[in-house]
Amino acid sequence: MINSHVSRNELLQETERKRIILWDIETTGFEKNCKIVEISCLELHSQKMFHSLVNPGPEARIHSAVPHPWKLYHLEKAPAFNKMMKDLIEWLGKFPGNKVLLAHNGLSFDANRLINQCEAHQVELPANLLFDDSIKIGKSLSCDVLTFQAQARLPGLPSYSLESLLLKYGFTAPKHEASADVKDLQKVLSKLKGDEEPEKSLEEYLLAFCTSSKRTDELKPQKKNVYKCKKCGQPKKDHICLQTETN
Repeated sequence: MINSHVSRNELLQETERKRIILWDIETTGFEKNCKIVEISCLELHSQKMFHSLVNPGPEARIHSAVPHPWKLYHLEKAPAFNKMMKDLIEWLGKFPGNKVLLAHNGLSFDANRLINQCEAHQVELPANLLFDDSIKIGKSLSCDVLTFQAQARLPGLPSYSLESLLLKYGFTAPKHEASADVKDLQKVLSKLKGDEEPEKSLEEYLLAFCTSSKRTDELKPQKKNVYKCKKCGQPKKDHICLQTETN
């Protein structure tokens, strides 16, 4: 349930310390090491946008099942990943405080793919960059104004995908282009906010949900400890040491 105990003054102060940026990516596929081919960001406070296609490189292949329209020939003249990230980090730096990148299904897909590719290209993300997921807003509870009982915000939906939410509110299905999908996400979140708290801006409303946003290091894949044999230095798992004891 939304943090209704947070006062409007507190949220207004929070907007000075933390900015909500809606974002979306399109990729070459679905695997963890797939490459980004398009990225779009919308900073809610200023309504300024960042958008770029990304050249995934000559060896990249775009999976036939991806829903976006981009083909390799569309991306030939687009900037490479490192150049795009340099421009993106410069754009993010124009806004004060912490930046919360909020995407639909963002923690399980978008954030991981961005962080993985940054790791592969040795790109360091800003320390004041946080990640969160708008899907939890659709799944969350609201308070009935008559009974004051918690109830599902969107009961009976078969899924909380962006497409399901768009169709529920009478919009057309997503285009699977990052710039269009970011604007569609803004429409859906505005509908979710609705009349629930009309005195708040969309940014203030979303900040009340983004209280446990993840840092980059929290989303990086954790390296497992490998316990090695003290005699030969080989990993202990399924290992029979052939080294003899030395006196």
